[in-house]
Amino acid sequence: MKLFKVKDKNGREIYLTTETWYHVVSEHPNLADKYEDIKITITNPLIIKESIHDPEVKYYYTYSKKRTEKLKPVEISLPLLQELVA
Repeated sequence: MKLFKVKDKNGREIYLTTETWYHVVSEHPNLADKYEDIKITITNPLIIKESIHDPEVKYYYTYSKKRTEKLKPVEISLPLLQELVA
């Protein structure tokens, strides 16, 4: 089941499935409360970088600020998500 489907700033349609989300949070429990941040990062990143090892891997960066934290990048690798080229 798709949890969300969004377009990145390059027009690429990206969706996150329930199965993938469970995998992500089981491996990275610190991301469990970052669901909305992931969507925002994909739709409005400050920068998208391509992996030097695999051109199909993209890293989406943005900054989040909490009162108790310094600004820090949020990184998303497309292989964690499913990609549909628009």
